[in-house]
Amino acid sequence: MPPLAATTDIALGAAPPTDTAEKRLANAIRALGDTPDVRRAAELAETHYETGVRHARDGNPQAALVEWEQATKLNSQHGSAWADWGAVLLERNRPDEAETVLAQGLEEIPDNADLRYKYGVALNRQGRNDACKQALYRALELDERHLDARRMLGRMLLAQGSLMEVSILYERWAELEPDVADAHNDLGVILVRLGDLRRAEGEFRQAIRLDSQHTDALYNLGTGLASLGRLEEAINYYRAAIQSNPNYTDAYFNLGRALLRHGELSDAIEQLETVIQQNNSYSSAHYLLGKLRLEQGDPQAAVKHLTEALRLAPSSVEARYTMGMTLLAQGRDRLAVPHFREAIRVKPDFPEAHYRLATTLAAQGQTAEALAHYREALELRPDWPEVENNLSWLLATHADPDVRDPRQAVELAEHSVETLRRKIPLQLDSLAAAYAAAGDFQQAVATARQAIDAATAAGDQQLAADVKQRLALYEAGKPYVEGVENP
Repeated sequence: MPPLAATTDIALGAAPPTDTAEKRLANAIRALGDTPDVRRAAELAETHYETGVRHARDGNPQAALVEWEQATKLNSQHGSAWADWGAVLLERNRPDEAETVLAQGLEEIPDNADLRYKYGVALNRQGRNDACKQALYRALELDERHLDARRMLGRMLLAQGSLMEVSILYERWAELEPDVADAHNDLGVILVRLGDLRRAEGEFRQAIRLDSQHTDALYNLGTGLASLGRLEEAINYYRAAIQSNPNYTDAYFNLGRALLRHGELSDAIEQLETVIQQNNSYSSAHYLLGKLRLEQGDPQAAVKHLTEALRLAPSSVEARYTMGMTLLAQGRDRLAVPHFREAIRVKPDFPEAHYRLATTLAAQGQTAEALAHYREALELRPDWPEVENNLSWLLATHADPDVRDPRQAVELAEHSVETLRRKIPLQLDSLAAAYAAAGDFQQAVATARQAIDAATAAGDQQLAADVKQRLALYEAGKPYVEGVENP
């Protein structure tokens, strides 16, 4: 399934809307006493705080830090000054200083959820994830509606694979904020990870009911529907996501994939080309376009896209394999070999790459290695008629007697024919050659005649003529050996 879009992110900056100047004054009075000096200091602290906010908005963070520090000296209960001071330090990539400031703030106001959250962010930025999670859990204990703490904790748990814990966090968010589209969208993303696609669909639809232009929910619903095979619906939601945000590159890409699965090739290509226009570094789009161009019989265009895909993602086994196939289509067999080898190096259990490398090496006379890759392909994907046929032919007809193995050639060819359950000329030709190599010329003659009939019925006159020549050998009690003059 393609990546989903969650609205989760680390948020820094503005104080919670519940943290007003009046509340900050009340906190100071409660902690320090209701005296004229306390009121005067708190009011002056508020002036420094607001001045700092203006400096920050005007792009002068250093001046803002000075004002907020002064504000906390005048009113140690000023949570927003502590929080914004720490947040700007984090934004300036000074997490150790931010941790110190926020820890000081928590000593003064231990029950401030926003300070606890930002303290967790500072710990996270220093790689102290366990301590960060503790801070986030504590922030939610203090204020379970603290959305940023809930999102960040969810993201950390998600990275650890703790899906059930994440689902509990997001379920609670949706309960607390039933009219918030983001809550339903992000819960839907988690439900997809848990494999509950039907329920995820419901959450995405609820997000869209709450916000018909919620781009991520539209995209995610399209992705979920595509994974369920409901392609027409998926295409409509992808288009709606694009209408909501014409620069949504992932939506164009997955719309292209859905259209391709739906058989709308030209429209799919148009969407993929839009992806590249928006982001020429989108390796998956280059790969898919290269694959489609190869299937359309345009290997030159395929090479262009696949070269770019491999430049952007050198370890992509799919792009590497497809480049090999493209080079084969161009008759550049020797150039294809390194690509198949690299695909196998990155993904040793890639049967198709083993098979194509084997056929290419066999054509180049590198028989021993070809045999090894044919056998590996069959090990990875048993009952593969094409591989069994090619390996059988090699073992039955190779010029080197040390390579030939008539008994195994017969076993492979018979199994290939049985697996297909129909008369395929090439398979019958290989079976006849295997019988002849094993000395069973009666069976070889009968099978070769079946191969001729099947080739003729299929309109393959060249193959029929070739098999007739081999039939003459079998009737004379001789096997067919490649590369050797067969009188």
